[in-house]
Amino acid sequence: MLLPLPAATVRALSLESHTALAAVIAGHATAPVVNRLFKTLYLTWFLQQGMGELPETEAFRSAEAALMLCSRCVREGREWRLAEAGRVALCRILALNDHLLACAPAHCHAEAMRRLRKLATLRALGAPSDLP
Repeated sequence: MLLPLPAATVRALSLESHTALAAVIAGHATAPVVNRLFKTLYLTWFLQQGMGELPETEAFRSAEAALMLCSRCVREGREWRLAEAGRVALCRILALNDHLLACAPAHCHAEAMRRLRKLATLRALGAPSDLP
């Protein structure tokens, strides 16, 4: 559990996130695509905390706000365009996610996934964001 995730797993997870971001940037946001980016956002937050690093709160907040707006537009069937600040923040989060997936010990990833599942359950019950 002290070793990082297998390289093939890291590549697959990274590809899912980058493909989702490319779809959102191109204006092809769907609920599963936006949910994938939310998952990446919160997983990155939890991984960074698990590694003992202080997360860049502003980038996470900006990315979360952009995804919240996108999610609302998708639910309401409205057209969606990602603002530049949201795009920049999401790109930063995905780059950080790539780095953390490649170097975080497997036990940190497992704990981050546990926290992500708990957050998903709480959010389904109406709890607010986990970001400060």
